[in-house]
Amino acid sequence: MKHTLRRLINLSMVLVLLSLGACGYKKFENDSAQLKTTGAELLIEYQRRTAVVTNLLNLLKAQQNFDEPKWTAVMEARDKAMAIDAVPDLLNDAQKLEKYQQAQSDLTSAVTQLLAVSENNAELRAHPTFIDVQAQLASVDNRIQITSERYVKVVQDYNATVQTFPSNITAYVLGYKERPYFTVDVPSPDRAK
Repeated sequence: MKHTLRRLINLSMVLVLLSLGACGYKKFENDSAQLKTTGAELLIEYQRRTAVVTNLLNLLKAQQNFDEPKWTAVMEARDKAMAIDAVPDLLNDAQKLEKYQQAQSDLTSAVTQLLAVSENNAELRAHPTFIDVQAQLASVDNRIQITSERYVKVVQDYNATVQTFPSNITAYVLGYKERPYFTVDVPSPDRAK
């Protein structure tokens, strides 16, 4: 009797595990891990860009002829972007994510305007460090674009799993919810020219 009961329990456990697999549990776990990984990569790229922008600000501050109002606008936009904690949980909260995206968009706009003005300064354009910082900025912007596209794809796959039957039942029971989308505002890579 004990032996039969043990077999019945083992068979029940196998059936439960198989049903969870059929309802998308494993896909949720895989997609959640991918969301965390690609989300962290995206936030790291934005932090890297902030460091490059800081280098640009330091370089321009050392120059005699730089546009102070544009420089100040970039510094303020950078500080505003840095004030938002770029932690992975940020990507789960639609309101915080929207604020973060707006701060990054403002920073992008301010940097673009500063670089446009800086292009008129022949001495600065010829400065090797300025050329290097422009190349770094173009490179990190490109990485942000690529990483954000990957992240958006993972979010789309995850949200599709949350919405479709039978995995939507698993999502409801286990508390998996749709994730907010991330939009990116990155200027074209020709900024290094």
